[in-house]
Amino acid sequence: MGFMGGMFALAGVMLGCGESSPTAPGPTTIAFALPNGWNVNDLSYLVLSSDGGTLDSGSETVVGPSATLSFQLQLAVGRGDILALTVTTGSGVSCSGTSQPFDVVAGRPTAVSVVLTCVSPGPNSCPLVAVNGPMPLEAVAPSGTIAVGATASDVDPADPLSFSWTATAGTFSDPSATSTLYVCTEVGAQTLVLSVADHHPSSSCVLTFLVPVSCLAGPGGSAAAP
Repeated sequence: MGFMGGMFALAGVMLGCGESSPTAPGPTTIAFALPNGWNVNDLSYLVLSSDGGTLDSGSETVVGPSATLSFQLQLAVGRGDILALTVTTGSGVSCSGTSQPFDVVAGRPTAVSVVLTCVSPGPNSCPLVAVNGPMPLEAVAPSGTIAVGATASDVDPADPLSFSWTATAGTFSDPSATSTLYVCTEVGAQTLVLSVADHHPSSSCVLTFLVPVSCLAGPGGSAAAP
C-alpha cells in the first residue's frame, strides 16, 4: 500500500581532522550536494557529548536548488559524540535525523553518516527500505567505484517494488538493481539518489534517499571547480 509523495532521506557525511596535539580540537567539515530539483532552505545542527552535554550548535542557509552545502565545526577530541540535524525543504517540510555515536581523534579523519527522514501524512504505509553503504565513502575519479545497495519490503506483497539510482555526476553499473557499483567520473562532492517505488494501483508511494560520497582527484588530477 502507499500514498503519493511519501518520504525522503538525506544522508550527510562529516569528514574532519584533529590537530597533532592529543587534546587539541580539529576542524570538521560537513558537506553534501543537492541533486537537480532539490531545494533545502535551512539546516540546523546540534552536537552532543556522550553525557548529553552540548558541544556545538548552529544553523546554515542554503541558497537556491542544486546547491552544495558545506560548513565546518570545531570539535574537541572526544568519544561517543552524537550529531543531530534538522533541515527545512523549499516546500516547508521539516526533516530530522541523528547519527550513531562517533569518536573525534586527533590527527585522524572522522566519517559520520546521518539519514534525515521526512514523512508526508497519508492513509497507507510506504515500503520499508534500508540503505546499505556506501563502501567506501570515497573513490578516485575518473574510474573509482563505490558499492551501494538497499533492501526493501512492503506490507502488500502484490505491490511490485522498483529501484532507480541516479547521481549528481557519475554512472552506475546497473541503475535499476537493488545493489550496484557507482563510478566516480568527476572530482568533488557527489550525491547518489535512490528512489524506491511500490507502484500501488490506487496511490503509489515513492521513497527517495540521498547518499553523499566524495570523488577524489588522482595523481596529476585537478580539484573540483569551486
